[in-house]
Amino acid sequence: RKFGFHKREIREYIKAAARNFLKIFRGDGLRLDSVHNIPWDLLQEICGDLKANFPGKALIAEVTPEDPKLCKPLGEGGCAFDSVWVHSTYYDAIKVMKGEKSEHHFGMLRGMVDLHKGFWKSSQATNSILGSHDQAGNRQGGRNDGKHHRYIVDLLGGRNNWHARSRVRLLFCLQAFSRGLPLIFQGHEIMQGGWWHVDQGLDWGLVRGGDEHAGHMMETVRQANLLRRSSKDLTDEFAQAEMCHKDGHNKIVAWARGGFLGIANFGERQWDGAEYGVCCPWKDCSVRQVLNSQALECGGWDESWTVKGDATTRVGGDAKVFAKMPKLAFLVFQKV
Repeated sequence: RKFGFHKREIREYIKAAARNFLKIFRGDGLRLDSVHNIPWDLLQEICGDLKANFPGKALIAEVTPEDPKLCKPLGEGGCAFDSVWVHSTYYDAIKVMKGEKSEHHFGMLRGMVDLHKGFWKSSQATNSILGSHDQAGNRQGGRNDGKHHRYIVDLLGGRNNWHARSRVRLLFCLQAFSRGLPLIFQGHEIMQGGWWHVDQGLDWGLVRGGDEHAGHMMETVRQANLLRRSSKDLTDEFAQAEMCHKDGHNKIVAWARGGFLGIANFGERQWDGAEYGVCCPWKDCSVRQVLNSQALECGGWDESWTVKGDATTRVGGDAKVFAKMPKLAFLVFQKV
């Protein structure tokens, strides 16, 4: 059964409940679930009421498929949501990692790092590249179809598999570098396996027990978030991400965002010397490496860095950075 949305008292009840979350519980905002099942005019009523009474509070819509029109102002026929939950980012990540529909991978990656089609500023797209409760949740005792109903590390090989853990760290660092609002669902930050359920939530034992894999993932999350928070180029609402390097044979892709170059090696091949050339938008300058998902403290190895700390390497007149290229890694270089 559904709400009797046609009844005025039902509509007023829903709006009053929404106001209470922001007034009594002092929430920073509201996420409205499954808004495709709510009449459009009621969504406009709810958002209009909340915007008028609680200016500055964030309103996020969860909808399938993603509809940018939800973010348009009420006067333009939209609902004035601040952001929309983008599910396709997760499913595209699964396809890339599993090698499915490889002929479309560059297009998928472009949408993951830049913005989902139709959105016009970064904060309008809430991305959960590792999946949310919808993907990690399971009500069937662990049964799954290989695409959801498990934490992503399980779908990629399990938390005791080094390659699976490397892929998860790569994806999280890619999300931190990308446009959109990055979202991480509970459990991913500790490389939790299995599945989520209301009666089977966060495994605090992994946190308190000093689990090595949990520690590596938490350090990865810390470093990636710190880089994003301290970098205007990575949080600018309108600056686009330029795909500047495409190597389909080796599964290596790079993007420029302002003064940063992000490089993803989705493949199993690696270059242990600083000999792999990555195209970038710059010439005759120096860069330093500021992120490495295969750093020792993240679960990789120390020799995977091209340069560390304040050390730099040169970009020549050919507009290429010659770098070490660890397998299954996400690297970020900053122009200095």
